[in-house]
Amino acid sequence: MDTTLESHALTIVSQAKALTITRPADFEAAATVLRSIKAMRTAIAETFDEPIAKAFASHRAAVAAKKKHEAPLIEAEALVKSRMSTFQVEEQRKARELQAKLQQEAQLQQAVAAEQSGDTVQAEAILDGTAPIVPVVIAPNVPKVEGISFRTTWNAEVVDLGLLLDAIVVGQAPLSLLRIDQTALREYARATKGGVSTPGIRFFTESTVSAGSPTPTGAGR
Repeated sequence: MDTTLESHALTIVSQAKALTITRPADFEAAATVLRSIKAMRTAIAETFDEPIAKAFASHRAAVAAKKKHEAPLIEAEALVKSRMSTFQVEEQRKARELQAKLQQEAQLQQAVAAEQSGDTVQAEAILDGTAPIVPVVIAPNVPKVEGISFRTTWNAEVVDLGLLLDAIVVGQAPLSLLRIDQTALREYARATKGGVSTPGIRFFTESTVSAGSPTPTGAGR
């Protein structure tokens, strides 16, 4: 930062920290400090805005160039990943179907063996699934490749907001599924000015102070 600007800014900061407003004169003094801050910020903006804008333009141009060079690779990467993922999902489906078929065959064989040994109760238990059976495990035919991994990500969407709200009310779904729209709340408060009693909402006001640019000495004469 420019040393002169920095010195002036620190002086104003010291004045602000020393302020104690207990009477009208103090309030007027605070207003003078506030106008000084406004003027100081204007001076800082005039000093730094132009080089910041130039640096931003240079940064934006470099980012655009990078995106241009990366775009075809990003497209190719997405294409390859999509095809690999499709292959994996299909192989998983085949493995599940084969596993279910072999499991059913194994279950039937175990039931037949139990019945042939004279244990009809065990045979019935195997067939109705109440008896433990040897599980059949079929792994998907997807090769393990170094550096390549798959991740399963669960997601969800709301198909009936009314049903979801009912579930939250009775405790069947967590309250965290509701996201408060703070912008909508502010607009509601502005529109009603707190005049409409709404369960679960507290209306309140916040006061802000703005300072205009100081009037030049002798202006209006």
